[in-house]
Amino acid sequence: MSDAQFDEKAVFLEALSLTGESRERYLQSACPNETNRQRIESLLQHHDRASDDFLKVGVEESPHPRNTLSQVGEFKILHQIGHGGMGIVYLAEDTILNRQVALKVLAHHLTGSEEALGRFKDEARSTAALKHPAIVPVFRFGQDGEHHYLVSEFVDGQTLSDFIENRRQSFKHAATQDVRAWHRQSAEIVATIADALDCAHREKIIHRDVKPSNILLDRAQRPRLTDFGIAKHLVEEGQTKHTTMIGSCHYMSPEQAGVANTTIDHRSDIFSLGVVLYELLSLSRPFDGDSMQAVLKAVTDSDAPKLRLKDRRIPIDLETICMKAIEKRPLDRYQSAAHMAADLRCYLSGDPILARPPSVFRRARSLARRHKWLVPVAATIVVGLSVWIAWWQNEQYRRSLVAVVHVSCETAGARLMYQEFHRTSTEPETPSEVKALPLTLELKPGQYRLIAFLDADHFAETTLLVAKPGTVHDVDIPAIRANDSFEHMVRFEGGEYTTGLSEAPPNFNSISVEIRPFFIDDAEVSNAEFIAFLDATGHPDPHDWQATGRPLPEWGDLPVVNIAWHDANAYCRWAGKRLPTRAEWEFAMRYPDNRIVPWDGALPDTVVEYNHKDCLRLIKHGPQAGLSVYLSKALPVRSHEELSTHKKLYHGATNVREFTETISIGVTTTVYLIGASFCDDPELENFSTNWTYPVENSDLGGDVYYPGSPRIGFRCARSATLPQ
Repeated sequence: MSDAQFDEKAVFLEALSLTGESRERYLQSACPNETNRQRIESLLQHHDRASDDFLKVGVEESPHPRNTLSQVGEFKILHQIGHGGMGIVYLAEDTILNRQVALKVLAHHLTGSEEALGRFKDEARSTAALKHPAIVPVFRFGQDGEHHYLVSEFVDGQTLSDFIENRRQSFKHAATQDVRAWHRQSAEIVATIADALDCAHREKIIHRDVKPSNILLDRAQRPRLTDFGIAKHLVEEGQTKHTTMIGSCHYMSPEQAGVANTTIDHRSDIFSLGVVLYELLSLSRPFDGDSMQAVLKAVTDSDAPKLRLKDRRIPIDLETICMKAIEKRPLDRYQSAAHMAADLRCYLSGDPILARPPSVFRRARSLARRHKWLVPVAATIVVGLSVWIAWWQNEQYRRSLVAVVHVSCETAGARLMYQEFHRTSTEPETPSEVKALPLTLELKPGQYRLIAFLDADHFAETTLLVAKPGTVHDVDIPAIRANDSFEHMVRFEGGEYTTGLSEAPPNFNSISVEIRPFFIDDAEVSNAEFIAFLDATGHPDPHDWQATGRPLPEWGDLPVVNIAWHDANAYCRWAGKRLPTRAEWEFAMRYPDNRIVPWDGALPDTVVEYNHKDCLRLIKHGPQAGLSVYLSKALPVRSHEELSTHKKLYHGATNVREFTETISIGVTTTVYLIGASFCDDPELENFSTNWTYPVENSDLGGDVYYPGSPRIGFRCARSATLPQ
């Protein structure tokens, strides 16, 4: 690779996701010379020391300028007033307009970074587009020699984080009147910032880093929102998909802190502002931990403690507003910052808030004061209604815990048993009792394997995902076929097996399981095979095919891609098979010596050359661009025997990543992908590498499936024997 072809930004972002020896190997292969490598390592070292809470919990360090600046352009520097991961903030004098300004100078070690300079420019553009009294305006963006700088209004005061810290020292012994005044001031501050965010959101700008240190209080204690350095403009960039975590971990929304390919919108800022309100009211953060990983886990998996459990003096209405803003699901939060501001001002004026209307008890008490004769009549009615409501609620609660599943089979006389997948081992557990088909099941949310059978040699399996209770599922299992009726499948006897790389502990994704005998396809499902399934069943074309169209006949031998997990699962059910579990797939590919790649020694010449630029184009530029990369890189499914495994399984490490049957059910339901694609570096990825990918969009009720990817396909499997 020449210096002209070297993409520093792409290499830095890729290296940022790696650690230890993996990062070293990647830098050796990706950097054309030692100079480029040393520069990337310098950027990575600074990134690891950065002051952002996302990088280090509770620690801030200065980027340390190379020399002391006295003047930048026409701005005379008076003294330093702050610093961050991007650079130094100075109080400066505008020698032309004779006024004091805040001068933010990009840190010297970032001046050669396209990503850092791009963020710096984005901050200037985003802020300049906004006109609101609670947003600190930007006056100018410029360059003086090697110094890139941004000039904004100087707010003479302190950050909200300093304000909270000062208050924390004196709050325990504060008088009741002072506590009430603090609650009102907190509501006024957050309402003003909510108005500022609403102004940004109406301009399609998401701040993405709302936190106390980015809110300034002037001498009159009026709040001002600043630092749009990692903001995103939705009109310019389209719908924002979360691919790398960015922001401060204590104030991240669950969708910012979760898995890749999750949609981020303005409601993420509302969550962060709710966390700020929580910290103001309780003087503690709702999500905390000893490490970044612990904080992120708390954000995604744990509910914040109720505010009034921490301090009974906090008004109920303020608790309700705050807890609504930090709901895990974006649909459960305020849908605009303006709505949150309106509720806060209702609290300040003494009016009922929209987030929680007055309770039945409060309304009844007021009515009783005006009409005392209603009390005995109402008491009689209430007793009768209470009995009926208790019965009705108990029945509704029982039904709300399960989903209804109607199961049928095309083969007459078939019987059914099912296995629930264990949440930890992700493998199927002991089978249920046998029942005759057709039948209706009531199943709690989870993942299940349904097995329709006639005898030990004639059975069919299918995977069922119950994402939430209260839903109805219709499962029609095709005609049962004998084991010996399937072609192009390889049998494995299984046994005790631990997934992952045993020579590189600790491997947090490893699991130890007992694998039962199974068959697995020798190749990935091709376009021709998948289209035959669509034509035979009437199953709707995958979502992404609406943009790219059905694959052409000349692509028939290439692996099918741009499909969702549910499409792959439907194909396997039609074929009388199922998807392989993560453990089965890895066991089969690494058999018999637990190898991590199919070839010995150096890479074969037939391995498609890895190019990170193609991968970036595939990710960023939509289905059509991804299709062109796929057509130039993908190989026919049963080609290049030199790339196959010991048991002649094709393209486990060279064609596309593959869906498995293994599902992780949490805040977001995800499926494990395994295997390497043409957009994965064969020097770094291997048979034990796996990823997670969203299965369905829970924000839309769990019925809208995520689209596929030009680098994700699948192959089928089936058990060799019935479970015992």
